[in-house]
This record gives sequence, C-alpha cells and structure tokens, in this order.
Amino acid sequence: MVKLTYTGTVLLWYQAALSSSLAVRDSGRPTATIDSGILIGASVSEPTVSSTVNQFLGIPYAKPPTRWKLPEKPDSWQDARDASQFGNACHQQLLSGAKNAELLRKYFNTPPASVPDSEDCLYLNVFAPEAAHPGSNIPVMFWIHGGTDASGTAALPQYDGTNLAGNQDVIVVTINYRLNLFGFPTSPDIPQAERNLGLHDQRLALDWVQRNIQSFGGDPNRVTLFGQSSGARSVDNLITAPPNPVPFAAAILQSTEPELSTADRDQEKAAWDTLLSDADCKSAADKLGCMRQIPASALVDIAEARGLSFTASPDGGVTFANSMPGKRAASFIDHKAIARVPLLLGSNADEASPFLTGGVTLDEIMAGFLGAATAKLFLATFRPRYKGFPSPEKRDETLITDFIYTCPTARLAGDSKFVRIPTWRYFYNASFANTELFPGSGAYHSAEIRPIFAFYPEESATPFEKDNSRVIQKVWANFARNPAAGPGWDSVPSVQLLGGGATPGENDQNRVVSATVEASVVDSRCGLYKSIYDAFQTSGIMRDAVDTALRQNTRQNRE
Repeated sequence: MVKLTYTGTVLLWYQAALSSSLAVRDSGRPTATIDSGILIGASVSEPTVSSTVNQFLGIPYAKPPTRWKLPEKPDSWQDARDASQFGNACHQQLLSGAKNAELLRKYFNTPPASVPDSEDCLYLNVFAPEAAHPGSNIPVMFWIHGGTDASGTAALPQYDGTNLAGNQDVIVVTINYRLNLFGFPTSPDIPQAERNLGLHDQRLALDWVQRNIQSFGGDPNRVTLFGQSSGARSVDNLITAPPNPVPFAAAILQSTEPELSTADRDQEKAAWDTLLSDADCKSAADKLGCMRQIPASALVDIAEARGLSFTASPDGGVTFANSMPGKRAASFIDHKAIARVPLLLGSNADEASPFLTGGVTLDEIMAGFLGAATAKLFLATFRPRYKGFPSPEKRDETLITDFIYTCPTARLAGDSKFVRIPTWRYFYNASFANTELFPGSGAYHSAEIRPIFAFYPEESATPFEKDNSRVIQKVWANFARNPAAGPGWDSVPSVQLLGGGATPGENDQNRVVSATVEASVVDSRCGLYKSIYDAFQTSGIMRDAVDTALRQNTRQNRE
C-alpha cells in the first residue's frame, strides 16, 4: 500500500493494485487514482516547456453545491473519469457602472475562459511533470485567482500551470471557488460563520490536496499557497484564520492589501436588501427559499445592473479573522494564533494604471471608496505631497498605488518581520511591448502573473522578457522547494526589485532581472499614511479611519 502523510496521519484508503496512480493506460493517456476514483488526464508537450506535463483538469473537489450551503466532499465514481477538460466557471459578476468598465473587462478577462458559468463549479486542476509519480514528493504550488471576489476562474489561459510545472519540476494546482453573491452572501438568514462560502470552498480544495496530491507525485507537507489580488487576500485569510491542522508550509501574496480588508457591515446589509427587493423576495416568509428559486443568471443581472458588491468579510475567525494585523501580532506570544509559515510578498510599480483609464479620475475613485467629503479632504492633504511627476495623471496613479498597494505591503511585511516570521519582499517593475494593456501601462495590477505562468507571446518576446520569466518562475519554485531558505535574497527589511525596470523601446543590454535595494527606495512616501492605517486597525472602516486621522492631524497642526 501507498502511505500518504497528512501532518502525521497515515491514510490507507486505496489498495496497492491501484497505487501506481500515474500509470499510463493503453490509450497512452496518464491516469491517477484518488479517493473518489480513477482519473484519465492528458499529456501535453510544448516547445517552451522542458518536460512533458500531465494535465488533470476539471476534477470535482466537492459535490455540486447547494446555493448558499457549505461545500461537501464529492461522491465517488465507478468508471474512470475523463479529466482532459476544464470544469465550469463559477458565476461571474463583471464590473459595471464605472466609465471604464468595458476597458477593465478587456484588461483582466482577455482572452476569456472557454467554459460556461454554472453553480456546479467546484473543480480544480492538477499540472504535474510527466516523471512525477507517487513517492516523488515534489513541491506543490496551490494557486488562488483574484477578481475582487466577484469574477475569475482557474480556466483562464493566464493561469495555465503547464509551463510552471514542466520547467520548474513542481506540481501546480489551480482552483475555482464560489464568487460574488453565491460565494459571499450577506443574508442575515445565513449564520455568520457560513457566509464566506468561497473561503470554505478554498479550504475544502486544500483538504482535497492533502488527501490526494501524493497520487500525482506531490508532497502534502510541502504545499505553498500563492495568489494575486483578492486571491492573495484569501491566502492571508488562510494564514490568519488557519485550518487545523495547517495544510500548507509557505505562502506567497501578490499585489494585495490584506491589512485594509474589512467590509462595511452597513454596505453589506444594503446590498443584500437591494438584491432581495429586486428579486421580489423581500416580503417572502422564507426569503432564502424564495431566492433559491430565482435563476442564477437573473440574480447576477440584478447585481450587475445595481453595482452591488459581495465580498469576503470577517466571520469571527472561522475563515476570516476579525483583525488580521491583530492576529499576526498575537502570534508573537501565541504561536498557534496564525499559521507562522515563511512568507514571500510584494506588489507592482504601477498597480493603479488600469483603473485610471477611460476618463475615470482619482477623485471619482476616492469618492466611491471614502465618500465625497472625506475623499476631498484626503486628496487635498496628499496630492500636494507628490511633486515632480510628468503629468497630473501619473501623480494620481502613483498616489493610489502607494496608498492601496505599496505601503500596505510594506506594513504587512514589517508586521510579519516584527513577530519573527521569515519574510521576504519583492517589487515588480517590468513592462513589455507585447503585454502592455495600453502605451505606458507599466507594471500594472496583475502584470507579474505573466512571467510566473509564462503567459506572453513567445514569438514577439524579447530575450530579456524570456529571461525575466525564467528567473521569476525559478524564484517562486525555489521558495516552494525550500521556504525556510527564502527566495534567494535577504529577508525584510530589504526589498528585491524584479523585472529590471524594463520598458518598451529601451535597450536591455546589461539589464538584470533581480537586484536588492533598501526599502526606502520604494517606500519613501509610506510615512504619509501611517496614522490612517493605525486608525483603520481600530475602526475597521476606511472612511472613518481617514476622516479621524486627517482631522486629528489638522487639530495638531493648529495647536
């Protein structure tokens, strides 16, 4: 029998006759035996990948979910199951209302996934080097996509794990999880501990990995989480409100703002009330029962038309800590307060560039974020501190990149370092002509995903662009291989510049992908916002935090 280790527990759930899980059947296709049955995948060879990769796609890690119910482990199947196609995407709620909504859809959903939306969407995908087999025990990289908890799917081409798995000898797992009103309902008729259904889905997918990843050659004791944007916030949710036992050994957070992530309860209630009303269920005795009868697409249409937002929110620490910074600080004494795993985190130089397009101004963005009066005070305070930029637009882009991404990343890195968690930080600053969103988009939000997954046009790539991808892939994979040793540079407070500052049209001669700098090089303006971040950790509502901090500063200046 094959012995599977899950933090000390031996699982003896399948017979030796089936334990050659990655055998090749007569058809020439790879197979894997998991606790639900036999999978038949596909072997893929690509010119840019050093190893053939076995793909197992559309694997159910849960039963088709009941709307607004917790996920359950999948049923078993008797015959071998084809695993050569992606599963359905979870229902998408795309951006609406903003002047640049269509542009943002284009930027972040091109090319689109070639699968339909469905509530039956709890599927994951495994990408394994062809030579991997039970007993190989190679590192596992578990990807959680972003999309503001509203959109995204593992079937998007930019998340294809073939190149990363084949070139770096790791196993890549990508997952779907419920989104928007289906994944993060705010109904008072649902217990608070069960409202973050999308986060519960992620946990069940991690449990699936612990039970089954050895069948593909992976090591369940060397699972590294990595995610981007809201996916990275989900990673930090798992760190600060971890399952027991902890099913991962390291974590990578890309372009997120976890220390700013707390939902407004009043806004949550208003959004759900609007959904109920427009679905004609507000007066129903059984409101959830009424809502379960409405077609999913009709509910999405309401949410999009009304601009309703449904995202993960604190649930008492079941899946989302009431205070993520507070839990991190508490772990200095109570090491079980969080998952104290090695951490790699970072952000991009031009995160905000896609959001200030299509005529959208920083004034509009901040008014939506803080309310008109507080936004006016905020911008009047901080705009004058940003001098020497080539245009007002570039000044505003830099301001919002600092406030939402760069400085919260610096703060989280410092908090983690303070409680003696091994922590490394990067700052990505490359831009290439064949992956620009528009001229001058720079290292925009999600730009680092392209080199990690090698998602760029190979035929038009410059030699430095290819080198950039190889180096960054290797950094991520080496961290997964040996997290305690780090990614290959000094830990925080130093910062590693990745991308060499590459810019379309510039000469790449003598440019290097990776170089260490002092944190002050990228964090020079972060002190401006310290009082706001401090206030936010007390109030949990950014509008109140900005208002409190700035009015207090005004009083102190007068005195």
